[in-house]
Formats: sequence, structure tokens, C-alpha cells
Amino acid sequence: MTTPVPVPALASVHDLIDRLGREVDDAERARAEAALEDASALVREEARQEWPTGAPAAVQAVVLTAALRVMRNPEGYNSETIGPYSYRRRDSDLDVYLSEAEKAIVRRYRTRARTLWTQATTRYEHGADDTIWYDDSFGLEPFPLESRKDFP
Repeated sequence: MTTPVPVPALASVHDLIDRLGREVDDAERARAEAALEDASALVREEARQEWPTGAPAAVQAVVLTAALRVMRNPEGYNSETIGPYSYRRRDSDLDVYLSEAEKAIVRRYRTRARTLWTQATTRYEHGADDTIWYDDSFGLEPFPLESRKDFP
């Protein structure tokens, strides 16, 4: 059994910490790395691309934004009331997620599915009936009007 080669995150921990705007300890740095890896995996899945040598700036911004949400709100709260105290967590169990707007940005870089098809190289099949038949309005049998062979 082969061990999968780890794919690097699409954005750097340094850039995430700069956006966070404060110093982080080793535990937070490890969480930042994990958040970037998770966000990168979601973006790669949405875009159907790997970007082994570097992602476009817009894609990196999406990865950083998704990871930054986790860093700023590690518990995943999306609502809180002061008195009498209440809170509400996100509906998703995922720590890292992409918003619909972020998914739309990533989809711009989505690769098209590669398919195989057959292209016909002749206009008509040999031996096929090229006659155009005409149905009259009186209910009689259709009669030949013209043949496609008459036209270039």
C-alpha cells in the first residue's frame, strides 16, 4: 500500500497570520496549517484542479478567507445574544467551509470535464435514401419531390 504524497496548501501560514493581525503560539500555528490544508482541499474539490505550482491570487484569497474564519471563530458561532445569554452554532459540522460567493469565485477556475466523442466525417451515409418526400393535403400517398443528390 502506498502512502499518498501530501499536497501543499494553496496559501501560506505566514499570509494567514498577517491577515489575523496578531502573534500566534505553536498550537494556533498548527491549527492555522490545518485550516489552510482543509480550505485548500475544499477549493481543489470545487475547482477540480490541483494547482501543484501555485494557485491564482483569487483562489488564494478564498483559501485564506475560509481559514481565517476558523482562526477568528474557532467554535463556529454564527449568532450570540447577550441577555439572557444564548448562542447558535453553524448548521454544518465542518470547521472550514466555503460560502456560495467563494464557491462562485473558485468555479471560474474549474476545469472542464474531458470526454471522448466521435465526429462524423461524411455528410450522408452511403446507400441512404436521399429523396425528399412530399405529403399532399388530400391524403394521397407521399410522392418524391426532389433528391438531396440534386444539390451541391
